[in-house]
Amino acid sequence: EFRVRAASDAGADALRGVPDLLQLSDFSEPSLLHTLRVRYERDEVYTFVGTILISINPYRWVDSLYDLRSMLSYRNAPLGERPPHLYAVADVAY
Repeated sequence: EFRVRAASDAGADALRGVPDLLQLSDFSEPSLLHTLRVRYERDEVYTFVGTILISINPYRWVDSLYDLRSMLSYRNAPLGERPPHLYAVADVAY
């Protein structure tokens, strides 16, 4: 199991869990992994790296991820305007 040993091992932005890994001030392995862990623990299983989407399987159903309201909120929204999601990438692909 990965853990950041001290706050100095990952920047403050990694400890918050930024939605786009390119926003990290320290783009290192500990910061990247800690950011993904923080987001995963908040059921935020999608994270951007610029225009690339990282998805971590939550191994359970998260109701709010795939409901109709969520899908419609991404329609015609520019990439990065809404939180990272498969719907965001799918919408800009069409």
